[in-house]
Amino acid sequence: MAIGHGSGNVKMCKVMAPAAGTLPELLAAAQTSSSPAGCVGSFELDGGAVGAINGIAPENDDQAWLLRLDRGPEAVVGEQPIGFGDVVSLRLGVDPSTKQGPAGPAGPAGETGPKGPKGDRGPEGSAASYSAETGRGSMPSSARAFWASLTVALRRPAGSSIGSS
Repeated sequence: MAIGHGSGNVKMCKVMAPAAGTLPELLAAAQTSSSPAGCVGSFELDGGAVGAINGIAPENDDQAWLLRLDRGPEAVVGEQPIGFGDVVSLRLGVDPSTKQGPAGPAGPAGETGPKGPKGDRGPEGSAASYSAETGRGSMPSSARAFWASLTVALRRPAGSSIGSS
């Protein structure tokens, strides 16, 4: 069992309790037989829900002791059954019933809206062209400022041969 008091202080303990018991039964067993001892010094029930653990109670109406069994969803601590081998996590936090839950799935897409106005025509000029037969291309002069080429020629000095030192 892990108990978080909301201040970053988490107590971890092992509790031997009857199989298929309830959370209040587990807390009662933790008072007398937890390892290490003192994991649960006291707890108070308030109308079927746990109102305080170790003297610590929710500070505001929107807070409650929350239970999470085996990484399942959180629920307000009450008379939940605890199964054999369940990992029990208790923490003080915002009551899930007082806050808005996660957003549901998105609905279907709406209808497509009307077409907008036609845009302005761009500047005219001759287009670039390429001839596969000759392997040559041309480009309008307005675009040539953005086009550059680099030619590298490697030459051997006269009288030298490849591989000689």
